[in-house]
Amino acid sequence: MTTAAQIDEWLVAQGSWVKRERHIDRIVHGDPDRPIDKCAVSWMGTSRVIRRAIEAGCHGLLVHEPIFWTGSDDPQSIFDPAEADRKRSLLDQHGITVIRCHDLWDRFPDIGVIDSWAACLGFERIIHHEFVHPDPASLPMPYAIAHLPQGTTLGDAVTQIANRTRHLGQQHVAAIGDLHMPMERLVVNAGAWGSHAKHWVAARDEHDAQGAIATEFVWWRDASWSLDTGFGLIHANHGVSECYATQVLCDFVKARFHEITWHFINEAAPYTMKGPTEGTPEPLTV
Repeated sequence: MTTAAQIDEWLVAQGSWVKRERHIDRIVHGDPDRPIDKCAVSWMGTSRVIRRAIEAGCHGLLVHEPIFWTGSDDPQSIFDPAEADRKRSLLDQHGITVIRCHDLWDRFPDIGVIDSWAACLGFERIIHHEFVHPDPASLPMPYAIAHLPQGTTLGDAVTQIANRTRHLGQQHVAAIGDLHMPMERLVVNAGAWGSHAKHWVAARDEHDAQGAIATEFVWWRDASWSLDTGFGLIHANHGVSECYATQVLCDFVKARFHEITWHFINEAAPYTMKGPTEGTPEPLTV
């Protein structure tokens, strides 16, 4: 029977750019030699995802993001050790081994995070680029520019994105800037570097990009820069931007390990947005 270690080793071997000594793709919890006959796949291994995996009888969990709220899952950087111990106990009690596939899928061509996100949004003409970070220790960060039909506006783009992400739990999509502004070259990036302003500046200056999809957001910085410069921003959730790619990852491993039953669990937008139920909001007074 296939073990968790065999799944992990096969995944890492699929990308020449993934190096054990510098990347975070690995088994992050549990027994590497655990035989896997059922495995859950999710963007993030929250406790409710783990419980759903338990209900499905899974002994494996393949995730894209960390399970202990810190980028590397390094025990020394966990800010809530007691809750982390409770989560470990839940995994151990049910014999679940957790495999993380992150750096492989972020850069995987054609079906990895960027291309899957663009496909999810319905963008057909995609030009790939890399932002080379000035710190030589940092890897180049991939992004893409979607070339939209002539006459497309920021309002058109945000409406398309909202319609295409609703099924993933994205209840509303925010637009910053004039909704009538041209939006024919839109930066498409995803995940934690989806708010990397240096991406946006480079794309604007080098490729005439007019806006970007931001998937992590600092409102006082990003929104004010957008308004000051006239560079349009569309704000979608980090998890939504990578959830569709995680579904594709599920299909990818299923094609190789067909003897395993794979269960995809959606954990894209774990929130509920509410507005006023009646009346008109009171004006702000100072």
